[in-house]
Amino acid sequence: MFRTKNRKFRIIKIPQYLEKHLLELKKERSKNCKIKTIKIAVYSNGGSPNTETASSYLKKFYKKQGFEVFHSHCLRHAFAAQYLLRYKDIYGLSKILGHHSATVAEKYYGHLIENYYNTTMSKFELV
Repeated sequence: MFRTKNRKFRIIKIPQYLEKHLLELKKERSKNCKIKTIKIAVYSNGGSPNTETASSYLKKFYKKQGFEVFHSHCLRHAFAAQYLLRYKDIYGLSKILGHHSATVAEKYYGHLIENYYNTTMSKFELV
C-alpha cells in the first residue's frame, strides 16, 4: 500500500508465492538485531529504501544505459502496454495497477485495446 500523487492510498495485490517469499525474507531479516522495522525490504544496516531512493537508482541506471529522459513511471506504462497486448484484459489491468475503476485504465491504455480490435476485426470474414 502506498499513496498516489493525489495522496490516496493504492493497494496492489501480489501473487501468493511472492507474498510468501517476502514474508519468509522478513522473518529471516528479523534475526538481525540492527533491523528495527517491520518493512520487508531493508538494507543490511537496518535502513529501508523508499520510493525516492528506488527512483534515484533507476534514474542513474537509465542514464548509464543512455536513456536520460526515462523515469521509473515508464516501467509502469511499459508493463501495462505489454499486459494488454498479451491478455487483452483492461479490467484485470486496472486491478493490477490499483486503479479505483477500470475507466482509469481505459483512459490511459484503452487505445491499445482499440488498435488490437481494429486489426482483428479487419481480418474477420463473414460466414
